[in-house]
Amino acid sequence: MASGDVLFPRRESGGLAVASMVCGVLAVGGFGVFLAPQVAAIVLGHMALARGPGGRGPAIAGLVLGYAALVLLVAGVAVAVYLWRAFADMGMT
Repeated sequence: MASGDVLFPRRESGGLAVASMVCGVLAVGGFGVFLAPQVAAIVLGHMALARGPGGRGPAIAGLVLGYAALVLLVAGVAVAVYLWRAFADMGMT
């Protein structure tokens, strides 16, 4: 074996996949009220999965977190609208 040979091939970590996961964590961690982290996590996660197997785990984590944060945001807006209308009907606005 030559001195420059590698026993195990180096795997690409997948920069898009890691970026997707980071955006997903930010979206769930409270910055999701701006909608940008959810969209970024979902788009980057799908792009990372389309490019190949490198970084598949973080890409899936980013997708799950991005979609979960998006669902939470939509549910929160729906509850806020419902409560706003309920209080408006009671004359509290």
